[in-house]
Amino acid sequence: MKNCFFLLTCALFGAVLTGCEAKTPPPAATPATGGAAADPDAGAGTGAPAHDPHDVPITADDVERPKDYADAIVRIKSYRDKIETETTTGTPSLAHRSLDELDYVLQWLPEIAQENDIPKEKWEEINTTSRALRDSFNEVHSNIDAGKEPDYAAVDDEIDSAIAKLDAVDDE
Repeated sequence: MKNCFFLLTCALFGAVLTGCEAKTPPPAATPATGGAAADPDAGAGTGAPAHDPHDVPITADDVERPKDYADAIVRIKSYRDKIETETTTGTPSLAHRSLDELDYVLQWLPEIAQENDIPKEKWEEINTTSRALRDSFNEVHSNIDAGKEPDYAAVDDEIDSAIAKLDAVDDE
């Protein structure tokens, strides 16, 4: 009886050890982090997306906050131009950083407007327009993350219209 108990204990112990062993999938099956691949053929045939070295997370501390509303508009236009170029020529994944930085500037824009003596009756327009602009750029960003064509042209008119609207606020 003692021998049976000992064998049963050993068998259970062995089963527990085998079941708890960390099973690491082969490298080809390990999911990559990030969005679209810089090299579209990287990871081909593995079923896993390739890592995009241009898609590096940033925080608000990584972005220089515009000094005033006029500076914010200049920065937004600059980001727009850079993102358009990067998504329509060359490697679209290069636009990740500009898209991420622009997102912070657009989040800050209503607060910047309030700090810069923009009339209170313009705050709602700035808020809704900056959110609409973020949504348009997020469409481009989502396409890049999904490994699709960025399709900047699909939101180009919306982007230009929103920026013109934000720019006009400071002229009134």
